[in-house]
Amino acid sequence: MTSFDLVDRLLSFLDEHTSSASSFLLGVSGGCDSMVLMDVFARARRDRNLTGYVLHYNHRLHERAGKARDLVRAQAWDRELTVVTASAYQPAEMKRTRRGLEAEARDRRYEFFGSVAAHLDVSGILLAHHRRDQVETVLLNLGRGTGPGGLSGMEPRAERNSLTVIRPFLSVPAQRLEEYVRERDLPYVEDPSTDF
Repeated sequence: MTSFDLVDRLLSFLDEHTSSASSFLLGVSGGCDSMVLMDVFARARRDRNLTGYVLHYNHRLHERAGKARDLVRAQAWDRELTVVTASAYQPAEMKRTRRGLEAEARDRRYEFFGSVAAHLDVSGILLAHHRRDQVETVLLNLGRGTGPGGLSGMEPRAERNSLTVIRPFLSVPAQRLEEYVRERDLPYVEDPSTDF
């Protein structure tokens, strides 16, 4: 699969799942997968009249969090994409909750996504979940003793608190995204606290 295949895949996915939508949020953590999403979207918008707003939530839970934020800003600006960032103000508070750090961090990200979406005319938020993420989700659900609904994993398009979540790479193997990074020489920062 070449880099152009991912651009074609994104455009085909948007045609199938979002009809004539043209304005989207992009959840970008600074990690490999989300940096691919941002680059692919920036290239795809040349073929369409697409508008994208890059959203980055800095949980400040990891030493590389600031570096990830700075990278996302710089790479988005290079692609002439608007960037909106936010930070957690009390990360220690999230560590003390009974739900677990990952669940708390995810909820805060989605609250941020939803608040930005409420002020912009967008069709939803694109996230870079891929096939490996899907497998991990199903296995985690199995480990929690989920019912039949949890076995289906994530949906390519889903609603979460009045926010449409769109996952165009859900069927793409992680290796394809890694190949794209090498082809395009994309910088990224792996930061466990900002995984989408």
